[in-house]
Amino acid sequence: MRAPALLALVTVLLGASAARAGEAERVVAVLYFDNNTNQPEYDVLKKGFADMMVTDLSAVPSLQVVERDRMESLLGELELQKSKYFDPKTAVKIGQGLGAKYAVTGAFAAFDPKLRIDIRMIEIATGKVVVADKVVGEKDQLFELQGQLVERFVAGLEMKAPPRPKMGGAPNVESLLEYSKSVDLADRGELADASERMKALVKKHPTFVLARSKQAEMRKRLGAAKQKREEVIQASGASLERRAAEVLAGGALPLDDQMKARNYLAYRVVRGLFLVRALEPHIATRTVRYALPGHEAEALRLLAALHDNGEALIREIDRYAAKFTQKLANGATFFNSDVRLPEDVGAEALKFGVPAYFNVTPLSARKDLAKLLLLGRVYDGKDHHAVGPVPASSDAKLEARGYALLDEAHRLGREAMKTQPHLEYEVIDALSTHADALLLRDRTEDAIGKLQTILDELPTSAQYGRIEKRIQVELGMTYDHYRSNYAGFVKAFETCEDMAFRKGFDAYLGQRVQLYGRSAIEDTVRRIETACRGDSKLRDHFWAYVYIHAGLYAGVRGDCALFDTMGEKYLAAKGSPSDLAAYRKNYLKSCK
Repeated sequence: MRAPALLALVTVLLGASAARAGEAERVVAVLYFDNNTNQPEYDVLKKGFADMMVTDLSAVPSLQVVERDRMESLLGELELQKSKYFDPKTAVKIGQGLGAKYAVTGAFAAFDPKLRIDIRMIEIATGKVVVADKVVGEKDQLFELQGQLVERFVAGLEMKAPPRPKMGGAPNVESLLEYSKSVDLADRGELADASERMKALVKKHPTFVLARSKQAEMRKRLGAAKQKREEVIQASGASLERRAAEVLAGGALPLDDQMKARNYLAYRVVRGLFLVRALEPHIATRTVRYALPGHEAEALRLLAALHDNGEALIREIDRYAAKFTQKLANGATFFNSDVRLPEDVGAEALKFGVPAYFNVTPLSARKDLAKLLLLGRVYDGKDHHAVGPVPASSDAKLEARGYALLDEAHRLGREAMKTQPHLEYEVIDALSTHADALLLRDRTEDAIGKLQTILDELPTSAQYGRIEKRIQVELGMTYDHYRSNYAGFVKAFETCEDMAFRKGFDAYLGQRVQLYGRSAIEDTVRRIETACRGDSKLRDHFWAYVYIHAGLYAGVRGDCALFDTMGEKYLAAKGSPSDLAAYRKNYLKSCK
């Protein structure tokens, strides 16, 4: 097959024209091919065919070919996307806009039962059709037909065609259709889909060199587009963060205008989201996330700022509710808890992945702050995370404050339920969160008491069965894999049972790391060593397992230093150096 046949044609024609006119610069524009076959499925070929020609012609020395992207842009400006490019007047207009001296135009005149291609070469300055011809043959011989067309033109000019570069062309019309669809998708900005189509085409036809080249180009464009999109997103985020800081620094909650107050409260929530996002570089990359070595001070500073922001939100939402709450005829109270950013700012926020509006009540504000203080739970506008150590783990006052907030949320919810029964979910969530915080601290009996309060106060709730099952699990009446493994691990400090340690390692570490952070990993290892070192039931391979498992728990979270520390212990416990290297290679991509 001779894919670059038209290349030779245009090269010869341009060479002859330039020689006659003494031109120093030869600029050619390849226009899209028209589909005159009355078969719409071939419309997409107009771009693909032209794109292949541009690629071929660009390899010709002393020939300047107008990039197809420039033509695509010009067609949009001139609103000529649906024009008939084979028309000389249209070709001249486009050629002038592109600064070309020659334009190559073509048309598929028929596909079935025979393929016919008409082609013209037009001199832009005069509008004169320099060359016009056609070829007819089987459509699966598309590129052979191009070769015939070249030979006719060259013979007519009494010149010898120059050697053509070896370039694998489309193996058949179907492959050219696929190529053209991918090119068209890329033009419409759908780079990801275009790249996937081209990738599939290259996989199916590995020798289709032009498709392979176009695939690489699309990958590069896709990367550039992704980077540009990320820059736009980051710019939007920085602008929003600055705006939130300015508004909140401007004074107290504006209670003279409800909409302004709603905007202000939304900025307060956004401030919290940005503080959570600022935590990201300082904490481990997987749940449970903990402050990384060298980042502890900054992580604690940001968590303290989150606490302050949460306290401010509670004060402000209480004042807002007191000012704007209305009493309805049925005795229920109502205020608009839908706080939102100004419309123009909200549009920027969405670019950054931050919601434009939030639902905030005195009850929800208290629950959210309690979850931060007692459980380390944070929300960045997209995802919820647990960050350790929880603020209350090192400050008894913060722990007491967290429990007090949940008691207040419970009270507010019960009061609101008198006229708004659907708020039972808020009550259940407040009591369940209280139970979760107690369980994290191994205060099982107190946690069961909080869960029992739900059953006592809301016996008709749809959640009754779920809460009852939770109580049965904590009492050991119903089997639960996680709780069973956790309990077995705790018991193993007394029994030194190998399998109990292995089964419950992740469950125990998850709970302790959430509560105390990174130090819990080393503390757990030390507890095992203190309790069971020298126990004759435990073989050397048990200790190798303990050290490598603790190391991997830290390493996959980006804590390479702790992985190395545990790796040394692993080797000292007769662990395999080659296995250690394999663990690092396969599981610790971020650890060099």
